[in-house]
Amino acid sequence: MRRITSVGSGNRSVHNSFARTSIGRGKRRRLARRLGVGVESLEARTLLANFYPSPATPDGAPNSLRANVITSNTNGQSDTIYLKAGTYELTLNNLLGQENFAATGDLDLKEATRTVTFKGSGIKKTFIDANQIDRVFQVDPNVIVVFKDLTITGGLAQDNGAPAAPAGSTVAWGGGILSLGGKLTFQNVGLCDNEARGGAGLFNASGAGGAGFDAAGGGLYADGGQVNVSSLTVTGNIAQAGSGAVGGVISSVTFSGLIGGAGGDASGGGLFVRGIPTLTLNSATIKNNHARAGSGGAGGSTVDTGSVGADGGNALGGGVFTQSILSLVKSSVCNNDATAGAGGAGGTANIIGGAGADGGDAFGGGTYSGGPTTLSYTDVSKNQAIGGAGGAGAGGASSGSGGDGGDAQGGGVWASNGLLAGLSTSSPAIPPTTFPTYIVALKDKSSVNGNTAQAGAGGNAGVGQITTGSGGDGGNAQGGGIHADVIASFKPAATPTASKSKAPPPPAIPPAFVIVDNSCVLSNKAIGGAGGSGAPGGDGGTAEGGGIYAGVPVVALPDIAPAVTPFPPPITPILGSVSLSKATIDCNEVLGGDGAAGGGDGGDAVGGGISALGAVWGSKSTVSRNLADGGAGGAAAVHVALAFDGGDGGTASGGGIFVGRLLSRFETFTALVPPPLPTIAPAVTLIDSSVSSNKVIGGAGAAGNSTEVAGG
Repeated sequence: MRRITSVGSGNRSVHNSFARTSIGRGKRRRLARRLGVGVESLEARTLLANFYPSPATPDGAPNSLRANVITSNTNGQSDTIYLKAGTYELTLNNLLGQENFAATGDLDLKEATRTVTFKGSGIKKTFIDANQIDRVFQVDPNVIVVFKDLTITGGLAQDNGAPAAPAGSTVAWGGGILSLGGKLTFQNVGLCDNEARGGAGLFNASGAGGAGFDAAGGGLYADGGQVNVSSLTVTGNIAQAGSGAVGGVISSVTFSGLIGGAGGDASGGGLFVRGIPTLTLNSATIKNNHARAGSGGAGGSTVDTGSVGADGGNALGGGVFTQSILSLVKSSVCNNDATAGAGGAGGTANIIGGAGADGGDAFGGGTYSGGPTTLSYTDVSKNQAIGGAGGAGAGGASSGSGGDGGDAQGGGVWASNGLLAGLSTSSPAIPPTTFPTYIVALKDKSSVNGNTAQAGAGGNAGVGQITTGSGGDGGNAQGGGIHADVIASFKPAATPTASKSKAPPPPAIPPAFVIVDNSCVLSNKAIGGAGGSGAPGGDGGTAEGGGIYAGVPVVALPDIAPAVTPFPPPITPILGSVSLSKATIDCNEVLGGDGAAGGGDGGDAVGGGISALGAVWGSKSTVSRNLADGGAGGAAAVHVALAFDGGDGGTASGGGIFVGRLLSRFETFTALVPPPLPTIAPAVTLIDSSVSSNKVIGGAGAAGNSTEVAGG
């Protein structure tokens, strides 16, 4: 009888309870033959290495976390690094740009097909802190990484991870973790207070301003590979894009300013994931993350002619950005924002002031998905999508106009199935493979609550001594809680050809774009941007779908002739539809933007609770206390010798539900599609349901110089 008394690293101490008897070599061999005893080779096995770094060990010293990672990268083994309670600080700065072997800066994980596990002592006990010297981890393709029971914090990414890249010289990816094809698993992990910071555009005294650099994935940037989540807390991360530079001046030739640089785009304040089929977040908390785009640079200023400013950057996914199917289970997405950049101001000049540029657009304050989104036992609350303000025009003898405010869509959830191609003016046939079964689905007592889509205000025109430019229009807002759409492109009708083949089967279509099942959409707002003052003043922006917006933006293909409408015959009501079952749609609002002084019209307000292109149907649901409130018209004004009457108030439609609106803006289609828009044969069917206490309020018209203008 043997008893194992201790186990060491790779060897065992064994106690034998029988006295050892000396047996000669020959006798042992004969005994082995009689008993059939032989030696059998062991099967090949993967070696495992364990490391136990100390949080008190200086960064880079023996037995530090960095030293253990470097060994792990080269030992040909799968490794587990056990981390004690405490903070493991990274303090060795990159000296010559981005270093990619873990010697300085971030911890690079490089051993493909091997697994490295970082096992902490608890999410609130073990911290890996990069102290903003670099991001925390960079994961190479096919490296398998498991993070358990720890928090990753203090990362600052100012590059895309390329070797020797100087800070601020490229787009910025992954403030906490940059994974380029790695296979990641998170189990009870925090990604907290990390930042991806895009550099500012470069100024050129005799050229256009440089564009700001994009930023993506404040906490995590993952492109390809795998992302597996079971209990992940993502808080306080930022994707901050760079602002564009001011435009220069061509003083030696024309005394004209040059355009400023565009603001950089910001995507995924908390998480940025693409290149995988589905992103599933189980027991995740996505809170207080920010995707903040860069402002556009101002136009160059000169004596004669100022230049136009540059557009602000777009902001996508304050909490989560993914191009994949998105599923959230038993999770919370709250207090995140996607904030677009302001448009650059026009360059100043004595003769012709430069025009302000447009503000950037903001999509998905909480989540942004390029595929269908499902919420199960999940709360999405108090997130914001905020469009950028239009840039101000500059003064001069003739002043520049203000830029338009940026649009805002999906204060809580933004989802799209991408391009729905193949429609034509002769047939609305839809390729079956392009349609999902839904775009957004809420189920299992999920809620979308208290989110806001706030469009940007139009920029004010500069004050001119002779003429004054127009004020910028306010941006449009769609889907205070949820924005769901699929982009449809139309082409001219093909000439029919004789064919004996059978007609193709009818296309597959989804039961609804938005499904709300045993869930609620409460107290969300879509707010159109106010117009900017000018001569005339800018119009207020339209607001649609305080709780839910389900639509199909129409994009005309380049080969459409101006005489050909890009719209098919009446579109089936299934496009842009909403299905309700035991749903509550309550206390949502759409508020049209106010027109500006100088006679700007107030913005329309459409669908306080729901605005849907197609049908709304369901049972055992409540649609109550929602509001559609049109914007007020702008006051009358006199600019030099020109007088402008007060503006019209905005129209309000569908306090609870509005069905059938196809487009809210059609600047792109003015040469193609004269108003009015085509009818769509909408339908509303609600059984055993209540639609009550909803309101529509038309915007007030402003007093004119000599006449009164009616309200909406």
